[in-house]
Amino acid sequence: MTTRVGRDSSGAPDKPVLEFRPGVDAEYPDVFTDDAKAALVELARFNVERLALMEARIARRAARARDREPIRFLDPDSIIPRTR
Repeated sequence: MTTRVGRDSSGAPDKPVLEFRPGVDAEYPDVFTDDAKAALVELARFNVERLALMEARIARRAARARDREPIRFLDPDSIIPRTR
């Protein structure tokens, strides 16, 4: 059985839900405490954006490899999105 924790069982991004593989939370009760699960639920709302960012990163890396482009450093004056 999969253990679900969170505020909603619909899986909607604004109502995070976590799923643990069967037995993992019972096997590591010192890691998956109630406080730790509550913190993970709060962080889960960022997962949709995180997955999109990782997908874009993978696509950029694949294009760079395909086109045999070297890794470049950012321009020192550039701004990294979502850091300000």
